[in-house]
Amino acid sequence: MGKLTRVIIDTDPGVDDALAILLALRSPELEVVAITTVCGNVPVEQATRNLFRVLSLVRPPPSLLIGQGASRPLLRPLETAVHFHGTDGLGELDGVRNADGSLRYQQPTLPRTLPTAQGVWNECLHRYPHELTLITLGPLTNLATALAREPSPIRTLRAVISMGGALAVRDSSTHRRDHRSGDTISGGRDGHRAGLCGGNRSGGALSAARSAGRGRRH
Repeated sequence: MGKLTRVIIDTDPGVDDALAILLALRSPELEVVAITTVCGNVPVEQATRNLFRVLSLVRPPPSLLIGQGASRPLLRPLETAVHFHGTDGLGELDGVRNADGSLRYQQPTLPRTLPTAQGVWNECLHRYPHELTLITLGPLTNLATALAREPSPIRTLRAVISMGGALAVRDSSTHRRDHRSGDTISGGRDGHRAGLCGGNRSGGALSAARSAGRGRRH
């Protein structure tokens, strides 16, 4: 087996992101060193709860770092996607019950405090300079914030892979801005945009995870 690709996942789970996280954690090609959350499909607090709920289904590496990021976009009010993902962002998991009526997917226990996304990123970039690929599955607010505050650590990323696209929009370039790309960023190194695979949101997230595993760079 070749050298694993070390990645940070920035996410707003979301059914699509949940599938991508599970794929990435089980991938024989990736080493997921950190996962951070951002507002998007759901408010960031719900995104963090969803992340821990997804992680409870697998055995993540003990060294995995978790951080919570932006609670709102930089320049506009938050618009969630609960009309696609359900009010909890995961398709109303509390409605999925075992035969005895108990919850099939238990609510997770969260830490009292979590580091910020920027704090987690900086720690990882200090530990693995020029080795890390950042996979952004949600809005780019955490990346925009990091670049605005101090761009030099971000420039030590090996690559950035971003899932982008719009659903139920006739012309995303003119009709409305893609909520995932609504915060302006600049100053990165190598980048790759994983589309929505013909409008399939889960396909776009999975495409982003697979692209990292292949070491795809543009």
